[in-house]
Amino acid sequence: MGMDEMLFAGECMNRIAFIAANESAPWGGSEELWGRTAIFLASQNTHVYVSVRDWPEIPRELAEILKVCAGVQYRKDRSSALSRLFEKAEWKKPKFTWLDAVKPDLVMISQSVNAEGFDWMQACRERGMPYAVIVPAAGEAFWPSGDLFDRGAAGFAAAKKIYFVADANRILTEMQFVTSLPQAKIVRFPYKVSYDARPGWPAAGPLRLACMARIDPISKGQDLLFNVLAMDKWRERELRVTLFRTGRCVETFTRNIERMRLKHVDLLDFVDDVESVWASHHGLILPSRFEGLPLALVEAMLCRRMAIVTDVADNAKVVNNGVTGFVAEAPTVTHLDRAMERAWQDRARWCQMGEEASRRIRTMVPPNPVEIFADELKSLLE
Repeated sequence: MGMDEMLFAGECMNRIAFIAANESAPWGGSEELWGRTAIFLASQNTHVYVSVRDWPEIPRELAEILKVCAGVQYRKDRSSALSRLFEKAEWKKPKFTWLDAVKPDLVMISQSVNAEGFDWMQACRERGMPYAVIVPAAGEAFWPSGDLFDRGAAGFAAAKKIYFVADANRILTEMQFVTSLPQAKIVRFPYKVSYDARPGWPAAGPLRLACMARIDPISKGQDLLFNVLAMDKWRERELRVTLFRTGRCVETFTRNIERMRLKHVDLLDFVDDVESVWASHHGLILPSRFEGLPLALVEAMLCRRMAIVTDVADNAKVVNNGVTGFVAEAPTVTHLDRAMERAWQDRARWCQMGEEASRRIRTMVPPNPVEIFADELKSLLE
């Protein structure tokens, strides 16, 4: 049906359109909040409509959402960096007529970083449609200019609400787009472990760290980790580090494990059962270059595991250095090595630190983030 690929049900009280503005991957941590909220709202007498890029393969999580939608648009967007510079081009405009057909009471635009979806924001403003924005991450490497800056500043300013997962991301976004965002609010993303998770401490053997992140060095910094692990001292220690086969650079890092002779690095298939990972690992390591509030960090702490993280976004607000984990002052090889060295010298306390991490994170994240966010969106409709 092209852009009219929708199956409309009867009239109901509210219509919410979710725009998945992520153009780099069909699913990731940035999709968890809007996706689960869409499913919840669909069960609560709300008509949910979704616009997603027409990916070659639909991931299981997205397929579950599309089953409950009143209507779906599969966009034929181009995805190259060059084409995204021309979002106002004529060939882009027909996708917005989907909004005219749906006539949503609220449009929820979900970014993966704070530089996406400005064309949708402009389309909403032109139609007088209220919209809100989810900003899962922001990074210092991106500074908008020209038309992108203008549309971004205007788009954020006109949003009813802007939902950040880290206050540092709000501060950075205000600086990058030279605007104050009084309508900004901090929200928490849903996680894939039980709120009461208590996996046991792993059996005797070498200490194991898990890097629970997609393999994407631009944001997740696995190259920094590999360069640290290539040092002689780390090769000689009874420490193993696990990465998982997910992300756009899996093949690159698979080859680097062999090239760099990193025999203490394991590359495993990705698993949905996150708690099972923590039943066999003693701690988390995230060498991120930019973040929001990593789900992997929240999940590790809920599972009573200490974490080694870089001081980006709100990581250092969540991890109490030396108490619930270790914080590298910057995402560099030198700083990551220092943080890992502190962790290694204090390894006898990892289990105790994990217990404290478990207590601390439960003061910061709720047991029902989806229901809370659904209520938040309902309040925007009043």
